[in-house]
Amino acid sequence: MDYDEMYRKNPDLWKKEPSKILTLALQEINEPGKFLDLGCGQGKDSIFMSNLGFESVAIDSSIIAINRLNEVIAENKFPRIKTFVDDIANFHIDTDTYDVIACIDTLPFLEKDTAPRIIETIKGGTKKGGLIILTAFTTLDPSYCIPKNKKLFVTYFEINEMLGLFHDFHIIHYFEGCVRFEKAIKNENQCHNVVRIIARK
Repeated sequence: MDYDEMYRKNPDLWKKEPSKILTLALQEINEPGKFLDLGCGQGKDSIFMSNLGFESVAIDSSIIAINRLNEVIAENKFPRIKTFVDDIANFHIDTDTYDVIACIDTLPFLEKDTAPRIIETIKGGTKKGGLIILTAFTTLDPSYCIPKNKKLFVTYFEINEMLGLFHDFHIIHYFEGCVRFEKAIKNENQCHNVVRIIARK
């Protein structure tokens, strides 16, 4: 998928409000710390967390998305945000570094055999007591049955598979079910079967 073209055509693809699951996780956070935003897109969550006092690190493979975020950072003077153009599968995450790591709707675009490795890296990069926020799609999603060469998403999770991957964490929030996206990639209101987790190390 050409992410640069996607963001070029949709300068405000995911709107500007922070992800709902991120705001839900904030109920479990007592004070600002370090925030890692994997697959940040145009950076709405990093901006949101920066405004709350977090030091944010934002990574995305799209140079168009990161350039747009850098423009916003420069215009609004957000010194607490550092940006990187990189594939999250290759990005080095230091051990025991982040208070919050978010990987929201990013894993579906990566190869399935890569996803567990990334999750283990994310777990290692989280401080003791820190939070991980992940969202992805399940095999019950309607798009799962689409021929592979026509799929937008690559990775899907079996029912309860994500729970197994976080068996060594404290699960704060877990949801599997159908969610209607306010604005999907093709500008349609679509119902997707998702898995969403907030877990504490």
